[in-house]
Amino acid sequence: MRKILALLLLSFSAYGQMDTNLLPEVDLWEVQVRKAIGAEEVRLDSSLKVGYFRLSESITAELPVYIKSYGPSAVATFSVRGTGAQHTDILWNGMSINSPMLGLYDLNLISPSAFDDVQFIYGGASLASGLSSFGGALNLSNKPRFEDHFDLGLQQVFGSYQTSHTDFNLSASNGRVFWRTRLLWDYSLNDFEYTNPRLPDSPTFVNEHAEVNQNQWIQEAGLALGERHHVIARLWLQQSNRKLPSLMSIYTDPDLESRSVQIDVQQRVQLEWNYTGRKWQSQLRSGASGWKIDFDGDESLAQTWQNQWRTVFTPDSLTSVESLVQYSLERGEAEAYPSGSAERHRWMAALSAQRSIGIVTMDAQVKQERVGEAWAPFQYQVGAAIVYGRGNRWKTSARIASQVRYPTLNDLFWGDQAGEGLSYEHSLQNELGQSYSATLGSIAVQIGLNGYANYISDYILWTPQNDLSWSASNVGDVQVLGAEASVEVERELGPGQTRLTASYSFTQSQDEQGNQLIFIPLHQARGRALYAVNSWTFSVLFVFRGKVHTDRDNDFYMPWYQTADARISYRWNWGRHRFSGFVQSANITNIEYQSLPLRPMPGRTVQLGLQWNLSNESF
Repeated sequence: MRKILALLLLSFSAYGQMDTNLLPEVDLWEVQVRKAIGAEEVRLDSSLKVGYFRLSESITAELPVYIKSYGPSAVATFSVRGTGAQHTDILWNGMSINSPMLGLYDLNLISPSAFDDVQFIYGGASLASGLSSFGGALNLSNKPRFEDHFDLGLQQVFGSYQTSHTDFNLSASNGRVFWRTRLLWDYSLNDFEYTNPRLPDSPTFVNEHAEVNQNQWIQEAGLALGERHHVIARLWLQQSNRKLPSLMSIYTDPDLESRSVQIDVQQRVQLEWNYTGRKWQSQLRSGASGWKIDFDGDESLAQTWQNQWRTVFTPDSLTSVESLVQYSLERGEAEAYPSGSAERHRWMAALSAQRSIGIVTMDAQVKQERVGEAWAPFQYQVGAAIVYGRGNRWKTSARIASQVRYPTLNDLFWGDQAGEGLSYEHSLQNELGQSYSATLGSIAVQIGLNGYANYISDYILWTPQNDLSWSASNVGDVQVLGAEASVEVERELGPGQTRLTASYSFTQSQDEQGNQLIFIPLHQARGRALYAVNSWTFSVLFVFRGKVHTDRDNDFYMPWYQTADARISYRWNWGRHRFSGFVQSANITNIEYQSLPLRPMPGRTVQLGLQWNLSNESF
């Protein structure tokens, strides 16, 4: 306990600074997922959405997360604040797209350029957003534009290993009807060279059987019914065909039997109605998702149907009350299920209230959920923030929360003895922080330190059984202690503008035996330098990841590594036409590394891209 108190009392936090004690205005179109007071929020830099073909590549450059990737053509998930991939929600316009069978989402299936905004909340998302996030929440947004406009765009990127990315975008509105079509095509042969660290004097291998071909179509349509009512419909179709390469082997030749083929087909549809009043906003949303995964001929199917009614009431500029009522139906089909299929109903209601009193802002949230035939324990989250000092430069925040996560369908039904005696996970979270933000002459500075503790009881882990099969079980308690530090400095330098950012995170995530959980680095750091002058932008990015253990007893580990990326871009306008081009190199130091054992990652890569936009207004 002394260790925890010392960590919290010596920790500080900041990524945003409140200018006044007034609550920010809430627009349900814009704020699809809200963070709790005391939690942290980051929005992906626009430059990281162009040139990075997979979301796993973009967020590892910006966020303090650890990406677990089987390779550029294979599955990629991430670990946030010492938790597993199943503890972070991935959402599309505020509705979860995590598989109900696996409880997670493959980040290599997402192209970041397909979305207007990529919002990440680590710590606690608002319970009134419908989430129980032990680690965080990642929201992918497509925002409607009802103002009169016409935009046509095309982006083409070519890169190493026969990689290509094409993005077509058409958006138009007459002020009443909104329409947008987005088409994306991605291809890569991924035939990079690597050596095997398990072999002395290893020869050079070629990453064969790693081809990936992905297509996406996102369609949006909206209708303004007067000034206060809007109806929006969305469609998102995905198809991915991926060849998974061989594992590294202790022998000279690759293990050909470990090669696989995975085909993913996903469909999603959303229908949304929004009402915006002076003090009252209401939103009704309904969405359906379908997954079909064929792994070497072994097929599984999953479906979800989600329905939400969300309201925000702001009687004055100091008070805000948000509510959410949600119903979900989850269904999965797999040969490994004893009955061949399984389904589950979930009902949830949540209430959140924020109030500013002088320089203090407080937040209280409650949530009640029914999963199947069982009532979940009562969940809550309480936070407070105080701004003070000259110009409100200082901010102190704190948050406590109690949340639960129920097992996935695979946890409960995979295998003959699946789910026997399996309990939900319970998380008790504490967070405390301090921030400083100021403009000192021509220099803008933001500094932050943050500390948190997360106790997870009845942690669910998949382990091998005596008959060599795998099943989920509650393995005990997990204690997570962490600290995060960040600094950002921005100033004019000659004719241009420069921005320097650096961050460090310490994450100790241990089981009852005191062992660090697998694939969770104790240390991570990031640094970025950007200089913009006229229409040119130059940037360099450094990422450091400490060693990670690969077994529960901490006997084996993968060593630390550091990567560096560099980018040059140029933008120019010609009447109603806008052009931009860039050259980017990832892993410029050509480091050989792995994020999962026996799965090599590519060395130095180069990408060249050109983007064209046509608008009905001059740029």
